Amino acid sequence: MRVSGSEQVQKWLMGLPPETKRRVRAALKTLEASGRNLDIKALRRELEGFYRLRIGDYRIVYQFGNESNYMFGLCRLARGDL
Repeated sequence: MRVSGSEQVQKWLMGLPPETKRRVRAALKTLEASGRNLDIKALRRELEGFYRLRIGDYRIVYQFGNESNYMFGLCRLARGDL
C-alpha cells in the first residue's frame, strides 16, 4: 500500500516542527506497512468511508483507494475545538 497526499498537505507536513514531523512520518510509514498499533477510527455519518488516524493533537483523515491509501487532509485539533 502507498500513502499519498496533495501538494498542499505535503507543504504542511514540511512546515511541522522536527519532532512532530518525525512522529507523523513514522505513523504514515506504519500505515503503509500494516496499520497495526495505530489509533485509527472509522468515521461516521457524512464522513462514512473515511478513517481518522490520531497522532497526538494531529488528525489525518484518509480513505482507501483501489490500490492506495489516499490522504484526504491533515489538521491539528485540540479536544473541544469542534
